[in-house]
Amino acid sequence: MENMTKITIEEKIPGKSADDVYETFNSVFEEVGFEIWKKRPIAWLCMAKTSIDSKPVDANLVVRPTSPVSLTLIMSSPTATEEEMSALAEKLFERFNAK
Repeated sequence: MENMTKITIEEKIPGKSADDVYETFNSVFEEVGFEIWKKRPIAWLCMAKTSIDSKPVDANLVVRPTSPVSLTLIMSSPTATEEEMSALAEKLFERFNAK
């Protein structure tokens, strides 16, 4: 198995439903240049991919209908660095928080 660099970010999102968080984050994925390749709306799960300077990055989004709603973003790559993925995650959350 390849050595994968991985980051996991967990956020609590007060004042929004799991559906709202899921739909909003999916739109943010596309705005930032991710290709969504699998959605499981019933489970609030989304799998997307992109690349940073031709380095592939996979992203998994999991939203849980807790109180407040919990969002987990997991990003992994065989070649991108933790810093590169963290910067990309920051861009995703900046867009998400602006909505």
